[in-house]
Amino acid sequence: KQEQTIEVDGLTSDNAKRTDDFTVQFEMARHPELLPFLAMNPSLYDDLYAWLGALGNTDIDAALSHNPGYAEYRKAHQKRIFSIESVANKLSEYFMS
Repeated sequence: KQEQTIEVDGLTSDNAKRTDDFTVQFEMARHPELLPFLAMNPSLYDDLYAWLGALGNTDIDAALSHNPGYAEYRKAHQKRIFSIESVANKLSEYFMS
């Protein structure tokens, strides 16, 4: 069964899945009907991954869960959090001793 292509303002669900143009991605994010397809795109910019993940939409969450780009984003984001916590702990130890 072939998936139907959705088009909004000249932007398509097929393009949403694969464009690496951040300006086009940003424009697509203005259209709710394209968001689940955008969430399939492995080349989104970090803030768009963060925003999509925060929406709490089951279709978007399902698409993100199968997106290798989102997995890489999450992995890198976790490392940054741990790195900041580690530095904060070391500074705290230093100043408290």
